[in-house]
Amino acid sequence: MGLWWLFGGSMVQDAFARTSDRAPHDAALPGLAAALDPARAGAWLRATLGDHGTPVVRVLKHVHGKRCVLAYEFPDGTRAVGKMYRKDRAARHAAVLREMNAALVGDTQVPKLLGCWDELGMILEAWVPGAPVRNWDDVRDMPGLAERLGRALATLHATHVPAARHADLDAQVRRTCHPGIEALATAHPEHAPRLRALVAAIFARDAEVAASPVTSHGDFAPTQLFVDADTIYLLDLDGLCVADRALDIANFRVGLESHLGEAGRAIGDRFLAAYVAHSGGIELPALPHYEAFCHVRRAMILWRKQPVQWREDLGRCLERGASRL
Repeated sequence: MGLWWLFGGSMVQDAFARTSDRAPHDAALPGLAAALDPARAGAWLRATLGDHGTPVVRVLKHVHGKRCVLAYEFPDGTRAVGKMYRKDRAARHAAVLREMNAALVGDTQVPKLLGCWDELGMILEAWVPGAPVRNWDDVRDMPGLAERLGRALATLHATHVPAARHADLDAQVRRTCHPGIEALATAHPEHAPRLRALVAAIFARDAEVAASPVTSHGDFAPTQLFVDADTIYLLDLDGLCVADRALDIANFRVGLESHLGEAGRAIGDRFLAAYVAHSGGIELPALPHYEAFCHVRRAMILWRKQPVQWREDLGRCLERGASRL
């Protein structure tokens, strides 16, 4: 989930109201208590930002055992976002963000890294300006946004980030298809033959097609995006990796189709055309099987979350995935 709801007007107030009484304990994040304490956190914040008074600290997102996102808001209006990670991940994320800050120029940007505190396992990011891309409807309703996002993604893919880790298709399946393809097949044997055949076909095609690895967002979707005048901000870079350029494109196009139907497919075509033009007319031989993979990924998400009509939608995801190959 992106951080769009942290920013701007009543959305900030609503988010703060929802999260103001949270004080989670998490053994995997031993620095969390200190980060939540305005007095203790204030010392680190003053060293980085200067003295802006005592901050109000809010928990904005907490994935137990993995990470916690905090908002620091000062009496004079200064704001920052703290992102705490387990183990040594903070230093790695700081390195990625630092390299992105140095490499990106123009109208595609990421939040500015303000500091990294290894003793807390936390990085501090600047609060980005602008307005959120709240959902897929915004991509449909905001004139020219799909094309702008296609160009922004092409810019990201052309950016060299040495700290980004390589993640092939097998790694993407392990990362995003939790608790696993076989778990879904076992739980729903009515889908098992089609699911297994689809995944086998995806990997067979992946072995035949030359890879095109680039710096990839890993979860390119509306809630990870902010628009400020001519600038697109890319948020939540936790999944940043070196992967085939088709990964981000497929994830976005499949999201558009899944949420907006036929209109989403047309918007996805405009997004793709803008990406290809901004990338110098590059070919994308891996796009069909990455789109098939993204449909499988959506099927896994439906199974985990089980929204209304999830069983029917799960079958449709598998059908759409097979139609790509």
